[in-house]
Amino acid sequence: MSGSEKSAIRGVLLQCEPSPHGRHPKAAEACAAFDKTRGNLDALPGKRGHCTMQHAPVTVAARGSHRGEAVNWKKTFPNTCAMRQATGPVFDF
Repeated sequence: MSGSEKSAIRGVLLQCEPSPHGRHPKAAEACAAFDKTRGNLDALPGKRGHCTMQHAPVTVAARGSHRGEAVNWKKTFPNTCAMRQATGPVFDF
């Protein structure tokens, strides 16, 4: 954590080929989500549930490739709960 906003930066390496591996704790689920959307993170199905209206913005990003296609994605959500609801296992670490 740093600064007055107490921001934190975390990241993991996710590799899906030849099989799910890397430091992502839910590698198999995250790779399945990527495959289902063909690498389009805006199309992630997410999961159902309710989040509070707490304003604590969180920005997530993915950079790399999926099945040979470049992936460079970044989005800000109102809070961690909303991010996890929208992205499912991909950023659940």
